[in-house]
Amino acid sequence: LTAVTTPTVNSFQRMGPGCWTGAFQCWGVENKEAPLRVCQATTGGIPQHFEFKASDMTCNPYIALALVLASGLDGLRNNFSLAPPVNLDPATQQGLNAMPSSFCEALAQLEADPLLLDCLGDRLAKAYLAVKKSEEKLFKESSLEAVVQRMMLKGM
Repeated sequence: LTAVTTPTVNSFQRMGPGCWTGAFQCWGVENKEAPLRVCQATTGGIPQHFEFKASDMTCNPYIALALVLASGLDGLRNNFSLAPPVNLDPATQQGLNAMPSSFCEALAQLEADPLLLDCLGDRLAKAYLAVKKSEEKLFKESSLEAVVQRMMLKGM
């Protein structure tokens, strides 16, 4: 999912423990370190505000939301159980899986996820992976300044 919601090498510059972006696969109530945060403001005891923080403004919001919804619906259809909330710093907890720590890792996970690939459709999935792998190869060793220069002055 993060290959679409954080779709650039630079997206992963801000991801990690202590960055309030969600470095571990978990959710929590008022936990700014969880990638999915449930805020306490409620109406009739039901939370009304959620934050999905493993995304940034470089993503296509329509595709990102479609994949987030597809993932949630898959969980409902298959009766997946929701893990208990993590209300402490996830980096201090045992047994949590890490989120992808690089764009390359995120792309590999997307490529291995039949649900998300099916949601994208064969044509878009192949095109997206080809373009993003090319970008990852071009930018993975570049400095932030070089990436910004390339994207701002030459375009992508």
